[in-house]
Amino acid sequence: MNLKPFSFGENEKYLKHCDERWREKINQDSTRLLTLLDILNREVPEDWRLSRFSPDFLIEDFETNAVLVGSQYRTKDRDTVYKEIYTVLKHGDSSRDKLTRNYCHARAGRPNLVIYHDGVWARQYEKVATKKLKPCSVQYFRMNPLTKEGLQDNPQWLKWGNLITPEWTVKEEIATNYHGEDYWSLPIM
Repeated sequence: MNLKPFSFGENEKYLKHCDERWREKINQDSTRLLTLLDILNREVPEDWRLSRFSPDFLIEDFETNAVLVGSQYRTKDRDTVYKEIYTVLKHGDSSRDKLTRNYCHARAGRPNLVIYHDGVWARQYEKVATKKLKPCSVQYFRMNPLTKEGLQDNPQWLKWGNLITPEWTVKEEIATNYHGEDYWSLPIM
C-alpha cells in the first residue's frame, strides 16, 4: 500500500465523491480541498491517532466551515496511521450514517482537528455546559497546535456549537458553569 497518511483512499477511490460534495456543500472548486490534504500531510505526525475509541474522525476547516469526514487505520507494525477522507459536509450538517448528528452531546459532531489560518490544531480538552444551561448551547474546546514534532504547548479555546458558527477565542478561563473533561483520559485500573 503506497498511501500518504491522509488520502482519499487507496487509488483515490473517494476523490470524485469528495470533490462533488465539496462543490455542492461549500460551493467552491476543489482547490481548497486539495490544499487541506496537503496541510494535513505536511503538519500531522504519521503516527497521530485522531480519536481514542472510534476509527471515525472529523476535521473542520475554519476558513470554509467544511468538515472532512473519514476513518483511520493502523499498519500491522503500528508505525503509521492512515486516514481516509470519504466525504465532505458543511458545519452543522448531518450525514445519512449519522456520524455527525445535530445535537451537542454527540461526540462525533465535535472536530478532532481544526485547520485555522492554515495551521492544524488538535482538540485536547473540552468544557461543556452544566445542566443549568441548554444541553445544545455552547461548548469550549482547548485546541493545541499540532506539527510533525507533535503537540505544541500554547493552547487556545475554540467556542463551539453545532447550531452556531465556530468562534476562535483566546481565554485563560471558561465560566464556572462549564465542567471539563480530558479528551484523552483513560479509565483507572
